[in-house]
Amino acid sequence: MLKRKKLMPVCILMLVLAMVFTGCGGKGDGDSGSVTLRLASDAPEDHIATGINKELCDMVQEQTDGRVTIKYYPGSQLGGYETVYDELKMGSIDCAQISLPDANDSRLSMPYVPYLATNFDEAKILYGKDSYMTKTFTGLTKKDHVKFLGWVLEGFIGTGLTKEPNDIKTPESKKNVKLRVSQTIPLLYLGEDLHYNTVTIPYAEVPTAIQTNVVDG
Repeated sequence: MLKRKKLMPVCILMLVLAMVFTGCGGKGDGDSGSVTLRLASDAPEDHIATGINKELCDMVQEQTDGRVTIKYYPGSQLGGYETVYDELKMGSIDCAQISLPDANDSRLSMPYVPYLATNFDEAKILYGKDSYMTKTFTGLTKKDHVKFLGWVLEGFIGTGLTKEPNDIKTPESKKNVKLRVSQTIPLLYLGEDLHYNTVTIPYAEVPTAIQTNVVDG
């Protein structure tokens, strides 16, 4: 079994590019001395984060001369981020590039505060390895026996909808649109403050919910 401390040289290659967590685990091959780690992500196959994760997997295998292999599972194949984080805590999944559920500690919703950074220079400070936010996440995940390694800065998007909201330029107007939001407090309150009809649905179920008209976006 590859201990958590020995995972650091492997996964630290992600630096501030990835939000990665490691639990103790990994399937070893006693004869060859090799180990295979499972990396879970909620990013779909054609997402920019998937490209970064695949590049990491190739880099790790190359720089360890094949001793460490990372098997990548995109698109919530191993479950939604809440489930994956629980699996990380138990050690049944080794690494993940996911959002962190904030159900047990509201401080984990810090990255989702609107306009937390207004440009990339500010983002470098906020998400840097010595920042208050990074140190806070490191401390909180350590309590769960999970190692926080850094961030993937991806997204920076607005709202994707299948129909046009009512009076979209007026925040206080009712939009008459069913909008899926996560249970993360800043995003939930934002949707409500903009007067969307908000529905909380697990991220992994969002594509199906949109296709079946359960929500409009």
